[in-house]
Amino acid sequence: MPERYAVLPQTWYSRMVRGALLSAYVLFALSGLAAALWPVRAVEQQVQTWQETAWTVLFVLGSLCCAFGTLLDVWIGELVGLPQLITVFLVFGVASFLASKPTAVTVAGGLFLLAIAAYFAARWAQVWHIKNLSLGGRR
Repeated sequence: MPERYAVLPQTWYSRMVRGALLSAYVLFALSGLAAALWPVRAVEQQVQTWQETAWTVLFVLGSLCCAFGTLLDVWIGELVGLPQLITVFLVFGVASFLASKPTAVTVAGGLFLLAIAAYFAARWAQVWHIKNLSLGGRR
């Protein structure tokens, strides 16, 4: 088997990281479903119904793509799902800053959502690097 297709050995550390990522992605998907079923009144007041629907669909689909990719230990799931999650958290983070009356809570919440988007962007860069290595790209 060529080196570029070799499977990395599963260590306790890699299993722990994979389990934590899988848990996080499943929880994000569940929170997206909860947001679709029980919309937050503040969000309903700021956006139109189609925007809220698009947000929840991207949230759930992106989370599920990442969860399945992590569960199956393949990079394509996160490579596809993370840009959706980045978009969701960027848009929602910026929208909280544009609230009609910014408060300490909306600013803190917006910063928190932007921090999650930044984390997902960093994770996407890691997955992109893994994809390049697996396909024989730059090392």
